[in-house]
Amino acid sequence: MATTDFEDTLMDGWDKLSDVLHGMADQLYDLANIFAVSEDEIAELNAGKTEAEIEAEDSLAALVAAPIVDALNGMSDIVDNATMKIWEMTTAQTDGNG
Repeated sequence: MATTDFEDTLMDGWDKLSDVLHGMADQLYDLANIFAVSEDEIAELNAGKTEAEIEAEDSLAALVAAPIVDALNGMSDIVDNATMKIWEMTTAQTDGNG
C-alpha cells in the first residue's frame, strides 16, 4: 500500500525528532564523561593526603555530584522515553501501512 503525503511528512518528522533525541543522548554521554577520572588521576590527586582527608574530599565530592548525576539521569530518562514513544509510533504507523 502506498503512503500518503501526510504519512510521509509524519514519518519524516519522526525521523528528524529521533535524530535530535539521539544527538541529545550523545551530548549527555559526552557530558557524563567529563566527570570521569582515571585511577592514575585519582592517585595523583590523593598523593600525600591522609585517609581522613581523602574520605572528607570524597564525601564532599559526592554531595556536589549527586544533583548533577540525578539531573543527567533525569535527562537521559526523558530522551529514552521520548525515543521509545517515537519508535512505538513509527512501528504502529509502519504496521498499519504494511
